[in-house]
Amino acid sequence: RPPRSTLFPYTTLFRSHIAWLTDLSSGAKRCEGPVSALSRLTEAEITLVHALGSHPEGRDRAHADLGKRVEELSELGLNVRAQLTDSEPVAWAQSFSHPHGMLAIGRTGMRGLDLVLGSTTAKILRSAHVPVLVAGPRMHFDGLSSIVCGVDPEHPPDSVRFAAALSLAARVPITFLHAVNVDKVLDEDGMIQAMRDQVRSVLLPGEGERIQAKFEVGRAEGSASGICAVADEHSLVIVGSKGRKGLARVLLGSVAEAVAKAAPTPVIVVPERGNRKA
Repeated sequence: RPPRSTLFPYTTLFRSHIAWLTDLSSGAKRCEGPVSALSRLTEAEITLVHALGSHPEGRDRAHADLGKRVEELSELGLNVRAQLTDSEPVAWAQSFSHPHGMLAIGRTGMRGLDLVLGSTTAKILRSAHVPVLVAGPRMHFDGLSSIVCGVDPEHPPDSVRFAAALSLAARVPITFLHAVNVDKVLDEDGMIQAMRDQVRSVLLPGEGERIQAKFEVGRAEGSASGICAVADEHSLVIVGSKGRKGLARVLLGSVAEAVAKAAPTPVIVVPERGNRKA
């Protein structure tokens, strides 16, 4: 592992604290693989959070189940603690603003609900102040071996900065992908150069030689479909949350939500806040 001084400052956003929201169902355990991998890589503390919300009667059982899960994860060498809260899951996630934090949540929960409009996960993606890891349908995670990052040079580079940081920290290859509709007229060479320029703009001196990056333009029935089409070739997808706003976003969803809903691999959704220091 390279010394911390050579890593992106943005790496600290997921380095020191991962809050794993769990309903204690079997589906929630899908987060275990990617959360464990990121925690080991970045030496992050994990807080296993169960939000009772409208079910305070389950406190005693939830307390026991949380304790058991903490023991299991601690035996794997992870730094884990439990938190039981009376808040609703969405409200708790909205209040989580750790300066070097990250949220983790499963795509499906106790009742097998997919990531659909109005679900807990979708609401969290729309309102979170930190990156959110969404674990998909797979129970087994083979480790972090490659990353694909959705890129649009017209959007802020926060997700690009995050993805490059993780690629450098883990020493794994990364594909920067700009996915467009099949019928869109596009200067592909010009777009690839714009993508290269954006990545170069967020790299620190000397990092350009160390990052194992490819740049591709893909065509599909929408940006989300293009990203999901190649997701199975990688162990992790990273996208920015910038997309539709207001009522249009509520009704139609953003590209990030669509990717988090459909990708076969874990997805990290990074809030795009514009150009700012990490």
